[in-house]
Amino acid sequence: MKRTLSIAAGLVLTATTVFAQELPKTDESLTAWYAALQKPDVIALEALMAPEDFVPFQYEIKDFEVTQNRKEFIASMDEWLGAISGGTIEYKITDAYEGGYNVLVCYRFVESELLAAEAVGVYDTKITGVSQAGKGDKCTGF
Repeated sequence: MKRTLSIAAGLVLTATTVFAQELPKTDESLTAWYAALQKPDVIALEALMAPEDFVPFQYEIKDFEVTQNRKEFIASMDEWLGAISGGTIEYKITDAYEGGYNVLVCYRFVESELLAAEAVGVYDTKITGVSQAGKGDKCTGF
């Protein structure tokens, strides 16, 4: 039987299954994900994604109403390289829930910045999906 887990399910769980106590400052999966995305390192990104036969990966950019599957996301890395080249990515975990994290991410491009809220699904150290919404064009507080 094929097991599936969606980023949407993780988003629903956010309101009801928040971990008690202090939030983690980091997570190895997230650290590796954003480091690979900054390069971008396609081999590392693919290795960090949950196996496709377990969870169909989905990357959603809400502001542009774009949803990419694993193959489309990897194919977009050539274009992403042009955008992130010379830039940096920083993140802060803002919420933890069963199945993932809500993360505030600062994308510092050479000529601009983007502050984004991302829900990142994580299962057994593998990324199951990302849902991103822009929060502003300045990364105040990073």
